[in-house]
Amino acid sequence: MTKNKKISRSLSYFAYRLKSEPFPKWINVEHRGLRWKTPILNPKVIKQILHSLKKNREDYLSTLPIEILIDRLNQVALNWLDPKDPFREKALQILPQTTGCSRQVIEEGLNLAFREVQSRCLKACIKDLHPLPKPKLSCFIFAGIIPTPMLFDIFMGLVLRSAVIAKSPSREPFFPILLAKSIHAVDPRLASCIATFWWPGGKWKIEKTIFKEVDLIHIYGGNDAIQEIKSQIPSGKTSLSFGHKISFSLIGKNERLREKAKTLARHVAYDVSLYDQQGCVSPHVIYLEKGSLQPVEWAEELALAMKKISIKFPPARISLGEASKIHQIRGQYHFRKKALCLSSHPSPDWTVIYEENSEFRPSCLNRVIFVRPLSRIEHLPKVLGKWKGFFQAMGYSSQTMKLHKIAKQLKIPFLLPIGKMQATSFKSHIEERLDILRIKRTAMGKNLTLHQN
Repeated sequence: MTKNKKISRSLSYFAYRLKSEPFPKWINVEHRGLRWKTPILNPKVIKQILHSLKKNREDYLSTLPIEILIDRLNQVALNWLDPKDPFREKALQILPQTTGCSRQVIEEGLNLAFREVQSRCLKACIKDLHPLPKPKLSCFIFAGIIPTPMLFDIFMGLVLRSAVIAKSPSREPFFPILLAKSIHAVDPRLASCIATFWWPGGKWKIEKTIFKEVDLIHIYGGNDAIQEIKSQIPSGKTSLSFGHKISFSLIGKNERLREKAKTLARHVAYDVSLYDQQGCVSPHVIYLEKGSLQPVEWAEELALAMKKISIKFPPARISLGEASKIHQIRGQYHFRKKALCLSSHPSPDWTVIYEENSEFRPSCLNRVIFVRPLSRIEHLPKVLGKWKGFFQAMGYSSQTMKLHKIAKQLKIPFLLPIGKMQATSFKSHIEERLDILRIKRTAMGKNLTLHQN
């Protein structure tokens, strides 16, 4: 039996100038072949940390000129984009182990994310940030394995001149800590406004202590977990929640599409393969509008593209249970009429399934993609009606006003070009939060009116 790889205690949390003495107890944690010790937090220590964050924010971040702040964050981004950067290299050593994704996939994801927080992007979003709340202290309860939302949230908090306390996700606890350490390497005083830890879920004494002191709370996770966390938040606090969502793509009718069939297949394969469909913007189904492409021929083209991209971006290491699900679904479609199943059999690396049925069904993930026909774009709201509110993004081959109308009907926050669905922008990250706040304020206004009546 192989021993679990030991992770340094220095990577178990980040809090500026906070030594191990405040933590009388540590617990052993094991995850996907890694083991490390993490401190057992208690309300007393949390209060000290929160007090320090607030003071450091008042002493430094609140008065730091925006030009200098963006310059410092830009330097952090440039460092992470440097192949020789020690924090990037450490992430590329650890994240493939914690997430299961290949090093090549993690590397591509980090490049996409940090390009979006360089100075040109941050400067372009300053006006967009104005309608957001102006918290002095923000809390982020992260979930999942994708670094992008963690990076965007922490940078967004700092640009809003808010100190940040973050709970690292249990499935990938190290990226927020590495990010905070990389900020410390550029500007220790800026890093003094950040604290990030991992602690087991359901430790309500910790959460309640934090929620009482912070101004803005972001919560990620499953719907049940989010509701449980929200029940611990005091009234009057601003909270934004982000549950699990899924995405799909649409290839609309266009006379020139047949010339682009191979390119579209390559772009779809990229969208599907990056993070192995673990992210909210990963497509589960590709709809082909009637008159766009020959469905069976294009499914074969997509299968070829999936095979090729699995060489450049190797698939994740998956469990026996996950592999079993893939083999089961392949078996089901091999025996269905008017269906085609193309795959890397016997390997579970990738699967393309075409069926003459427009019904939406989520993938079991790990590069299992469905191709389905659609008679007309206008039929999407009916086809996807019961999934309304569960979508994060719709990928498109050509953008039209119809798509904007459909996205609004189905409550889809992102319209993204096929081939760039994983390259979500810092701007769209902000816009999604503004939309959520608008919806919440509208609902509060209606409730107030009903109460007054």
